[in-house]
Amino acid sequence: MAFLETMAKLIERYNSFFTEGIVNTLIIAAFSVLFGAILGTLMASLRMCRIPPLRWIAVAYIEFVRGTPLMVQLMFIFYGLPMIGITIPNIPWIPNFSRFAAGIVAMSMNSCAYVAEIIRSGIQAVDGGQMEAYRRNPEAVHDFYNNLKTDLQKAEPNPAHLAITRLQNEYKNGTVSVVTQNVDLLHEKAGNRNVYHIHGQIDQAVCMNCGRVITTWGEVTTETVCPGCGVPAMMKPNIVFFGENLLRMNEVDALLDKCRLLIAVGTSGAVYPANTFARIAKYHGADTVELNLHTTVNNYDFDRHIVGRAGETLLVFVDELLAEN
Repeated sequence: MAFLETMAKLIERYNSFFTEGIVNTLIIAAFSVLFGAILGTLMASLRMCRIPPLRWIAVAYIEFVRGTPLMVQLMFIFYGLPMIGITIPNIPWIPNFSRFAAGIVAMSMNSCAYVAEIIRSGIQAVDGGQMEAYRRNPEAVHDFYNNLKTDLQKAEPNPAHLAITRLQNEYKNGTVSVVTQNVDLLHEKAGNRNVYHIHGQIDQAVCMNCGRVITTWGEVTTETVCPGCGVPAMMKPNIVFFGENLLRMNEVDALLDKCRLLIAVGTSGAVYPANTFARIAKYHGADTVELNLHTTVNNYDFDRHIVGRAGETLLVFVDELLAEN
């Protein structure tokens, strides 16, 4: 009780000081957060800048501020700067303005360094294959896909691709369609028909301005002009990046609704929404078969599992289907 009585007397006696301290703290905090966020955003931009001198300046500032105590920074700004002739002028109608300003400057500069690192780390944490990475460095992404185009033009279909062509040509109990996550166009090279590329095609580019899709095995660069809207530097490889919607899904959904036999070949079964195709087809009454090197995480969606290399197991399975034709 004695302690509480003593505290009550202190609060009553110094009430005006406590009130003034709370108000001053809130004012300094508000301005520091505001200026720290603005300056931190600019500093993060410099930290990621491609111009080395600007990047070095940002790195030096951030490391120095984060490596020294806030109290030292406050002492330097309030006492150190006047010693070298830099003073914060007083404003007559704002009591203790120089002290306020010193506190706001020090807190803002300190906050700036931490905010800059938060923003930088958040941006650079984005995987290099994602859409944000393309916007950040489109030249590198175009180089990668242009080189991939060159390599894929030399690639040849494997026996599994050819087995699908045979199935499409000889199967008489329905239409055989192919839904693929591959972008390499080896299905078409093998003669497959009714191919639905849900992850896009290596030979296409799409305009991010108007949505026009062009087909070309030539190089696409940041200087390529869209033939639809005439805007340059907006042509992106028509490949689904992480976070983008899959392509032709309305058509795929329609196929699954009327599917009678679904064969999943060589897929991990771990990536949504492709890992739900077997479940949807099974719900609509289809038989489901999995051909893979091992059973997958969604193996319960399949009525039958065939383990082995697709180039071998699919040939045998196609023979089996055609024998029942």
